Amino acid sequence: MEVRVVPNRLRPGVGRPPAPENRRAFLPQHARMLPAIEDANRLGFLVYPPLHDHESVQLQARGNGVLAITWFINGDRGLRSPAFVVQVRRSAGPGGLDDTQVTILDEHAGFDAATAVTLVAAVTSGINSPPGSVGLRGAHNFITPAGWDTVYTAVFNDPQRPAVSTLTTRVETDWFPCETEFRVILEKGDITSVIGSGPIGQVLFVPREDCLIAEATEVERQRFAAAHQDSLVHSVSAAKTTRYGGVFSDYYREQQHVHRNGAGDGQPLR
Repeated sequence: MEVRVVPNRLRPGVGRPPAPENRRAFLPQHARMLPAIEDANRLGFLVYPPLHDHESVQLQARGNGVLAITWFINGDRGLRSPAFVVQVRRSAGPGGLDDTQVTILDEHAGFDAATAVTLVAAVTSGINSPPGSVGLRGAHNFITPAGWDTVYTAVFNDPQRPAVSTLTTRVETDWFPCETEFRVILEKGDITSVIGSGPIGQVLFVPREDCLIAEATEVERQRFAAAHQDSLVHSVSAAKTTRYGGVFSDYYREQQHVHRNGAGDGQPLR
């Protein structure tokens, strides 16, 4: 199955490409001993914003429908400094136009008001729709094969705090030209940061087919119980202890390799 990528139309060629990754920077190290977590981390692809590595953006909900978007750049010494702020104030009443104010903080950075608004539009979308939410655009969009959808969600197993809520969406990207975005919900006082070298969300691709739930047969239930007991015994016998006292077992990963190579000698659960 092959998925095609299309660059961000407002800032093409900027941003890291989608990539699988089984590690999480803020996940406790002992989670590296749980292959089921690693496999979930690697599900699909991490998506990055249309930012260079020396750029970053901070979004702050200031209340009363005001969202402040600050654009930072790293100087020659690697120190991050603010270049400009775009403040968006939600208008009252249905169908109103939001009020946008631009403040240039670094006159030497080479930004003017028009450029600031254009850059913010390349990174964000649909500000305050619904109220308090903002879409974070990805550096790439996706075209799936016929019958396949794209699911857009937060980065799996990322326990960094404080965290903001991210809505999960599913789009039929084989026919609909969906621009990648991850919609976060910010309450008053919430702050979230976007950096060029860090992912903003995760995408996975799923076939568009119905999944039916049915009761297992008596043979399947017995097979499951026997396999479960067998796995417990083998997991304990394969347990290892690290120098720091952590206990883990390689049994699942070893059996995974065996079954993927077609050498499994156990009965399938179905």
